[in-house]
Amino acid sequence: MTLRKKTLLIIGVTLVSLVLVLYNISANILLSGFNQLEEQNMRMNLERASSAISHNLDELNTSNINWSMWDDSYAFVAEPTEDYIQSNLYDNAFEKLKLNLMLFVRSSGQLVYGKAFDLQREQQTSLPQNLPAYLKRNPPALRHADPNSNRSGIILLPKDILLVSSRPVLTSEGKGPIRGSLILGQYLNEAKLQALEHTTRLSLTVHRLDQSPLPPDYQAALTSLANTSTSTYVQPLSEDQIAGYTLLEDIEGRPALLLRVDTPRAIYQEARISQKALLWTLLGIGLVFGCVALLLLEKLVLARLAQLSASVRSIRSSDDLDRRVLVKGKDELSSLARAINRMLETLAQLHQQSQKQVQELQQLSLLKDDFLSTVSHELRTPLTNIRMAIRMLQLSETQEQRSRYLAVLQAECNREVDLVNDLLDLQRLEADSYPISLQTLHLDEWLPEILQAFQSRLNSRQQTLQVELSPELPPLLSDQAGVTRILSELLNNACKYTISGGKIALSVRCVTQPQLTDRTSSLAIAFCVANEAEIPATDLPRIFEKFYRVPEADRWKQGGTGLGLSLVKNLVEHLRGKIQVESRDGWTQFTVELPATAEPCLR
Repeated sequence: MTLRKKTLLIIGVTLVSLVLVLYNISANILLSGFNQLEEQNMRMNLERASSAISHNLDELNTSNINWSMWDDSYAFVAEPTEDYIQSNLYDNAFEKLKLNLMLFVRSSGQLVYGKAFDLQREQQTSLPQNLPAYLKRNPPALRHADPNSNRSGIILLPKDILLVSSRPVLTSEGKGPIRGSLILGQYLNEAKLQALEHTTRLSLTVHRLDQSPLPPDYQAALTSLANTSTSTYVQPLSEDQIAGYTLLEDIEGRPALLLRVDTPRAIYQEARISQKALLWTLLGIGLVFGCVALLLLEKLVLARLAQLSASVRSIRSSDDLDRRVLVKGKDELSSLARAINRMLETLAQLHQQSQKQVQELQQLSLLKDDFLSTVSHELRTPLTNIRMAIRMLQLSETQEQRSRYLAVLQAECNREVDLVNDLLDLQRLEADSYPISLQTLHLDEWLPEILQAFQSRLNSRQQTLQVELSPELPPLLSDQAGVTRILSELLNNACKYTISGGKIALSVRCVTQPQLTDRTSSLAIAFCVANEAEIPATDLPRIFEKFYRVPEADRWKQGGTGLGLSLVKNLVEHLRGKIQVESRDGWTQFTVELPATAEPCLR
C-alpha cells in the first residue's frame, strides 16, 4: 500500500470516528434537551386539564351559592312543598345551569328531594344508582358545621362519576342554623370529557382506580405516582404519541381517578429532524475538513515525496548522474533532496573519471532533457492554474446572487436571534428575574422619540398615525425600557397588520384603578393602540399565547414567531399593569394600563 493510500485511510478513519463521537455526544445532549422540553410541555398540558376540571367545580360552587343562600330553599328543606318544585326545579333551570343533579339533604343525611336530568336527551331521569345509600352514610365531606363552609370534588358511584358542589342551606342573609346541604352535580361522562377536550384542545381520558385490572400504561403511571413525590407522570406511548398522567382525588380526599392526556410528539419529531440535520452538518464539516487536510498534506508532503521519488527513479532509469532532484524550502524533505543531490554529484565525479567521452554525450542528452522538462514544467504550471480558475468560476455565482443570498442568510440569522432573545426575555419574565428599574417618566419627554422612530415605517407603507393625548397627564412610575418595548411592539404589530394606506390610532389618557385590598383607587395611564384590522372572536382568547398566530394573519403575508404579544403581556404584568384587547367593526384595539404617580404633568 502506498503512503498516499495509507494517509488517506488514516485520515478517513479518524474523521469518521470523530464525526460519530461528536454526533453521539451532541445528539444525546440535544435529545435530552428536547425530551425535557417535551416532558415540561406535557406537564403544562396536565395542569391545563386539571385546571379545566377545577374550573367546572368552581362554576358549580358559584351556581350553588345562589340556591343554597335563599329563604325559599331554607324553608323547602324544613318542609318540602310542590309549589317550590314546580316554580324552581323545572327542566329549563337544569339546562341553563348545565346541571345533571340537584339534591336537598338534611343535616342528618336524609334526602329531602333529588332530581336528575339528562342534558343530552333534555329529559328528567332517575337518580344515580347507590346515590341514596351514599347520602345515607352521610360522609363528612358533605356535612357542614360552618355557614361559610363549601365542599366540591368528585364522587365515585358504582356506575357513575360525579363532579359535585355542596354548600350549607342558609337564609338569604347567610344565617343559620344550618338545615342541611344543597348538592349540585354534573356527570363526568364521555360528553363531559368531549366538552373539556374542546375547551383545552387536548385528548383526555379518565380511568377509575376502583376498577381492575388497570391497563398497563395506567398501572405503570399509578406505580410511579405512588412511589415518588411528583404529582404527574409522563411516558411516550410510541414514536408519534406521548401521554401524561395525574391523580384526581374524590371529595373525601382519596385517590379516585387517573387522568391521562395524549398529544402528538411534535417536539420529539423536531428532535429527530434536528438529529438528522446535525448528522449531515457534522458529515459535511468532516468532509470539508478532511478534504482541506488532505489537500494540505498532499501539497506539503505527499506530492513532494512523490516528486522526489519520481526524480530519483527517472535518474536511475536514465543513468544520468548529472541530473539533480528539485530542492525547495528548508524542511526535512528539502534536506533529503540536497543529500541525494550531493550523492549524485559524487557518483557523477567518479563516473566522469572513467567515461569522459560518454559523459559528454550524456551531458548533451541531459541538456536536451532538462530543456524539455523545463519548458513542459513552465507550460504545465500555468495551464493547471487556468484549469483550476475556470473550475472555480463554474462553481461560483454572480455578485448579485451572492449579495442576495447573504441578505437572506442575514435576515434568517436575525430572526433566530430575535426568537432566542424573545424566549430568553419570556423565560426571565416568567422566572421573575427580568431586570426592572422604576423611575418617574414624563410622557412629553420620551413619547415623541418613540413616535419619531416609528414614522419611517409608517411612511414606507403610506399609513397615517392619529395621536390623541389627554391634557395634564400624570407621569408614569415604571421602567422606561420596558414601556418603550411595549409601545414599540404594539405599534409595529398594528403597522404590520394594517393594509397600505390604512389608519392607526394611539390615544393616551388617565384612568383610575380600584384597589381590592383597601377599596380605594389609584391613578394609571392607559395607552390605546388601534388599527384597521379585525381579529376573529374565536382567536381572541389565545392572542397572548406563546407561538400562537391568528390563522387569518396569513392574508397579510407577514412573518412572525408568535412571541411578540405574549412578551408584551408578560412585560405589562411584570410592571404591575394590565392589558386588554377587543376587536369589532373592522378595528382591533389593545389597551395597556400602567401605574402612574399622583403628581399631574404640567410641563
